[in-house]
This record gives sequence, structure tokens and C-alpha cells, in this order.
Amino acid sequence: MKTVIRTKKIKGIDYLYEITYYYDKTSKRTRQHSRYLGKAVDGKPVKVREISGVPKMALNYGEFLPCFATAEEYDLKHRLSHYLTEKEVDAVLTLTFNRVLRPLAMTQIGSWYEGTILSAKYPDTPLSSQYLSNLLVKVGQEGIPFKFFQDLINDLSSHNTLFYDITSISSYTSAISFFEYGHNRDGVNLPQVNMSLVVDKERGIPIFYDMYPGSIVDVSTLKNTIEKIQALGVTGSTLIMDRGFCSGGNLKELTKNPFPFIMPASRTFKVVKQAITKIHRTINRVKNLQSFKDKNLFVEPLSLTIEGIQFKGYGYYSPSREHDEREHFYQKLRETISSLEKVELKPHMKPISVFLKYAGTLKPYLSWKVVDHRFVIKVKENAVSQHVNKMGLFILIYKGDFSWDDCLSLYRSRELVELAFDILKNDLEIMPINVKKHESLLGLMFISFLSLLVRMHIMKQLQTTGLLKKCSFSKLILELEKIRWFVLPNGKFLITEIGKKQRGILDTLSLSPDMKNFVTS
Repeated sequence: MKTVIRTKKIKGIDYLYEITYYYDKTSKRTRQHSRYLGKAVDGKPVKVREISGVPKMALNYGEFLPCFATAEEYDLKHRLSHYLTEKEVDAVLTLTFNRVLRPLAMTQIGSWYEGTILSAKYPDTPLSSQYLSNLLVKVGQEGIPFKFFQDLINDLSSHNTLFYDITSISSYTSAISFFEYGHNRDGVNLPQVNMSLVVDKERGIPIFYDMYPGSIVDVSTLKNTIEKIQALGVTGSTLIMDRGFCSGGNLKELTKNPFPFIMPASRTFKVVKQAITKIHRTINRVKNLQSFKDKNLFVEPLSLTIEGIQFKGYGYYSPSREHDEREHFYQKLRETISSLEKVELKPHMKPISVFLKYAGTLKPYLSWKVVDHRFVIKVKENAVSQHVNKMGLFILIYKGDFSWDDCLSLYRSRELVELAFDILKNDLEIMPINVKKHESLLGLMFISFLSLLVRMHIMKQLQTTGLLKKCSFSKLILELEKIRWFVLPNGKFLITEIGKKQRGILDTLSLSPDMKNFVTS
């Protein structure tokens, strides 16, 4: 019977099939048999599995698709081209994608680049250690980060809810005066810089960061941040902050600017302690009973006058939170006492220093004496009782027009900024920083910011599409790594055949493996 070659377009890619017609005696009809020949390359069929013996180059490709899509979403290449040359932009994006996918030292970037699709997308990108070092210095010297923030915020018209927090970034270096010893949030005894970060709740990405010397405390950074984001064009956004920013100076500053805000009231204020004592007696009445995310919660509106300024707020009491806090506190108390009692004090050891080291934040609840070179620990029952009785209780104060559930929902959503810090330190492996110039530090932090933007946008897409329930970021990358890009002997390109799992991911995230939009040469 007659045989023809037919082209089928599947997901935008041409495939060739051999169609053979034959007569079926049973049905007494003409039928056809289809045989897959391969992908259409210059009108000819090619199967990846059949070219293993042919000289070629295989490039890592699939895992870059979410990165490329994010870069297009936020027009990163065009934005960066305002301040950098084309080759410098390619180098910055190469560093950014490397930190998202597989963080490496600067000396290893070039080797990694050669085995990836970036060598085709950004050909002949200079990536020597000296070039990259000079590039980081240029980014820091010319203030490129602030210009980028301004451009990004203006285009995004970011007027949404913003989360603000600060963290410590440690380093072994002693060559940069910015690195100082201070309160380290990771418990690391190294000099540090403090990094404040502003995250856009709706988009799930960072839009601004700032750097401070390591000894600067949290409460003193808020004023500068507010002034800078106003200069960047941010107006009308609601600021969500943690308890560490609740100081008299910050509250006065917040009442002067146009931003609505929500934050927990700090118990360092006497009026807050008094308010908690008062609502402890009344809040668990049935009239205050509410439901939040299928859990019982008691809510009572209140007003507080702090530093002569009146604030609206809500008192909350969560029975489930009280239970969890009690369990955590008693477990930590028991473990601390046990650790102290096991210490054998040597002649050169100062007991008070050893006690403070082991007791940490639990020192107000413990007393001690030394008998036969060992601690004898006694629990301060009244202090423990007062502390435990206030568990499950907290107050959120606010400026603006918010219901009790608005306040609580927005505040709990600030886990997004905590996620950002976790990604920055653990997944992007920013610590410990190893640079020798202040400008290099600023340049490296900008690369880290871009990497964080890309990573968090991808995470937001996974969450929005529901893919995150069955596919973590790491699993996403592992699956997409199976999609490879082959360079054929004739210089043409060929994508490996895409499996069912990879196709499902690509379709869910609306990603196309068609490299016509990516390869530049």
C-alpha cells in the first residue's frame, strides 16, 4: 500500500511520522499504520537516542526555563541595560541564575556556564574572576541597586501590602568596616552587616533592600527605610512589621508618614503589660469568640496610648497557641536546666559567664549557686507562672482601617519575608560573605537580590498554580533538568523528548521549550 511522510505539530514542535495505508479484510476498510520517525530538523527526522555516537554537545537547559520566564516577566535584561553594557548584563544574569540553581564560587562560574544553555543564550560572556570582581565593584560604586529599585517600583506601581524586616549577614572578613559585631540573629559569633528587606505581598517578590553596619539595631533602621521607599515612589502601602520595630521613636515616625501599618505591641511598654493583664481577665468570654482558619480565637478591640499617641488595636487569645507556647517553653526550660547541671566548672571558668551562656533568654526564670564545682539550679516559680499565664495572648496595633481578621491575616502573612531570608541564607548560600571591598559587598548583595527575586517569583507561581502541593522547588528543578539541549554536528539545535511529568510542569507554569525566543546565535 501507499506510504507517505506526515508532519504533526505537537506543542509547537514539528514531528515526522511515516503513514502506511493498508486494507483491513475484517472491517473491509482502508486503515493506516503510523510509525514515529523523529523531530523535524531541516525537514528531516532526527531521534535524540539515535545520535549518541555522533559528536555533539549536550547543554543543561530545562531548569533554566522558569528563570528565563521570570527574567522576561520583570524585563531584567532591558532594565539592567540602562546601567550596564550588553556583556555586563549577560554576566550579571549568569551570576543570578547560577545562584538560583546551583550557587558556586566566582572561580567556578565559567566552567558551569560552558555546560549550560547560557553559553548559547549569552555567547562569549566574560566570566573570569577578575572580570566578575571588577563588575561587582562597578555595580557598587555607581549605585546601580537604587536606580534599579526605582525603575522596578515605578513600572510595577507597587502600592500593595509591604512586609519589612531586617536580618544579619555574617562574614569572616575584617577588611570592610561595615562588618561589625552586633546582635546576630543566627547565633553566629562573626562580624556582620544588617540587611533590611521590603517584600511585596501580592507579587511575592522583594522590591527593595538596604545595608547597615552590623552594630545598628533594628529600631533605628525604619526611618531611613520609609524615607527611601517614599523617594522610590511607594505611596499608600500598608507596612507589616515585627515586634522588634515597636519603639517609641518608630511609632512617632509611623504616625507622621502616610503609610498604614500593623505590628505587635511590645511588652517593653508598661501600658502594654497593663493592657495584657486587663484583657487576660475578660477576653475569653463567649462574646469575644471568633473562628480564624477553622481554629477558635478570642478577640477584643482596644486602644492604647503609647508615648502620648493613641493607637487602635486588637487583643487576641488563641488556646491552641497557648498550648504550643507552653510545650515549647517547658521543654526548653527542662533542657536548659539539664545542660547547666551537667557542666563541671573548672578553676579558670567564671560561673556567671557560664550560666549566662547556657541560660540565654531563660535567665529571668532561673537562679543558681555552685556546689562542688557544679551548678545547683532553682526555678523562679513566680516568674515562670507570670510568664506562662500570658501565653497565647498578644496585641496588634495598627493605623488605618482594619478589621480584626484583616490585621491577623496580614500579620501572619509576614512569613513571606521570613521565607525570603531563609532562601537568601540557605538556598542562595550567601553566607559567609567573602569579599574584600565595600563596593564588592554592595555588588554581591545586588546579585543576591536579583536571585531572590527570581527564586521567589518561581515559588509564587508554584503556589498560585497549586503545583507546590506536590512539587517543591528542588523537585521542580530535578524534573526539568531532564530536558536537555543538544548541539548537532551541523550546528542545529535539538531538545530532548519531554516526558509526561516534565510536560505537566511546563503546561501548568505556561512555559514553552521553544528556544527561538532565547538563543541569540
